[in-house]
Amino acid sequence: MTAKQLPMHSYPNLNRTDGFWIKPLPEVYGHNEYAVTFCVDDSGNVFFSINGDNEVFFFDGVDVSMDLWAVVDIHGSAVALQFEDEIVQPAPREGIREGDHVMLTAENMETLRVLQDDHGDCPPDMEELHKVGHDLTVGDQVKVQVDEEAFEFLQKESGCDWKKEMIEWLGKTGRVRKVRKQMVQVEIAGQKWWFNRAAVSSTVAVGEESGRVREGDFVKVVVDEETFRQNQIGHGGQGDKMKQLVDKVGMVHQIDLDGDAVVYYADGIKWTINPLSLDKVNPEDCDSEDLSHVLETIEVGDWVKVDADKDRIKEIQERTVPWNDGYYDAAGHVGRVDETVPSKNLLRVSIQKAVYPLNTRLLKKATVKDMREAFAPADTQCPVFARGDLVKICTSLGELKSRQHRHGGYTDRMEKVMASIGSVRYIDGDGDVHVKFSLQGFCFSPDVLSKVERTEETFHVGDMALIEPDRSRFVSLQKDSKHGGYVQGMVSACGKIGRLLDIIDGGRIRVKVDGTARIYCPDLLERQGNPGLDRGVWKSTKNSICAPGSHDWSKGRCLVCVNCGECTQYGKQCPIRDRSDSRDPGSICGCGFGHAGCDDCGYCKTCANEDSDSDSDDQPGAQCKVS
Repeated sequence: MTAKQLPMHSYPNLNRTDGFWIKPLPEVYGHNEYAVTFCVDDSGNVFFSINGDNEVFFFDGVDVSMDLWAVVDIHGSAVALQFEDEIVQPAPREGIREGDHVMLTAENMETLRVLQDDHGDCPPDMEELHKVGHDLTVGDQVKVQVDEEAFEFLQKESGCDWKKEMIEWLGKTGRVRKVRKQMVQVEIAGQKWWFNRAAVSSTVAVGEESGRVREGDFVKVVVDEETFRQNQIGHGGQGDKMKQLVDKVGMVHQIDLDGDAVVYYADGIKWTINPLSLDKVNPEDCDSEDLSHVLETIEVGDWVKVDADKDRIKEIQERTVPWNDGYYDAAGHVGRVDETVPSKNLLRVSIQKAVYPLNTRLLKKATVKDMREAFAPADTQCPVFARGDLVKICTSLGELKSRQHRHGGYTDRMEKVMASIGSVRYIDGDGDVHVKFSLQGFCFSPDVLSKVERTEETFHVGDMALIEPDRSRFVSLQKDSKHGGYVQGMVSACGKIGRLLDIIDGGRIRVKVDGTARIYCPDLLERQGNPGLDRGVWKSTKNSICAPGSHDWSKGRCLVCVNCGECTQYGKQCPIRDRSDSRDPGSICGCGFGHAGCDDCGYCKTCANEDSDSDSDDQPGAQCKVS
């Protein structure tokens, strides 16, 4: 075909004509100044990229044995472009290795089904999980890369909150904290916002320091107000209060992901500033500026101690938030950071079941001495049981009924498990032991239980089990309805280790893998041991039991996290961390009461990246607020 033979318009019926391949580019990419690049590889797969970012699969099936023409139809005006030899080069596509961070690049379910044929199938729930196209997951690094007009439109269209100050985050890098159907929660500079998924895109580029300023430098804005305003576009924006920063001395706390400087000032306020507007200042000329607090980084989950000087508390808090005499109650106390709000230089701190928004200048990280004084162990005389222990009832039925008084009571269903072996889930604040049997669980007095030291080689609740790695064999055996049946998506568990939750009968066993509990054929499971018999078994799972949002959290006696080996409540700041006793995974820490970690995987909230309690209550459509 020659240029003269090309059609004047790309009519829809051409996609049914041999030698033509037509696909519309999603409207979300139709923004001003977007550079769209198309390429085709040796296999006939077509990809596109926006502004030089990662390539996205577009469609396949192109016959690359002939000369190719590209016709781009823009609002009815078709333009033909010829591919020159020097740019027709197969895009380098390196193989995927174990441990690589990857994402699905199929643009729709139809394309994904074709590509997945004979490669593990295409589970229908992949569409529900939004793992097609630009998939985003918790922890991904993203940017808002649309213009102001498109950003506002996308936010309002999806029902997300829209505030004028959100424009400050255009071009800024953040991290995904939550993912929902059409929305993602992104944390940027310590603030959390719900964005339309179409407004953000993944980015792996990390900002580099400009070389002008570094962490710990004393700096000041040295450009005029208009230049300052221009420099701030795409670098954190400029509010009215920022005009006062010209010639004011601050200290660089950090260089953010985009290479911008996060500068703290003596009044406790922090600003994100383009380094082009800054210049260094000799520290000897800054004696009047008290910036000693700047370099101490306090994060969510840290334990902090509040300044005991009530006059200072009032002086600083009045300049930060509306004053309330209730802030006096926090003086001198130790609390845990639930949330950071850097834009206001605030931390939400939980102290004795109350939450206080406090200026960071009033806080310092708590020492072990502070923790001991604030949280003297209330009851270090602990039961001998630990999470995961295999136990059984060691008394007669009559004695069980008697000893259960004031220990959760007795129910008739307990008689059915008199001869059964159960697994300890956690120990509550009263020292009673919560035990999981198949299909049911009970609270027992520790006096009615005994450990099971050895068992025959059979399945027990709490066992770690390896799922059959051979996918063909897995599907063949699992299809039998007496084993629970096979559903698409189950093969994703192949080769992974899960935890046995229930033994329904000899042919059906319920196992939790990657946060999902399903019924499996016993012949597909290989017993890997039980943490009640060998504490090291906890480590064998490699975090494949639970997934974000699927943990079964408990509160009671603080335990030892099976991953980090620290207290599930206080972490490294546990008041009795330095005692000489053994700290086996899942065992009782002995410091007192609080978070007991996840009953299924044994992780603490910090290791599970679900450390902030306040994070679970915020709703889409609003910024997380400090009250």
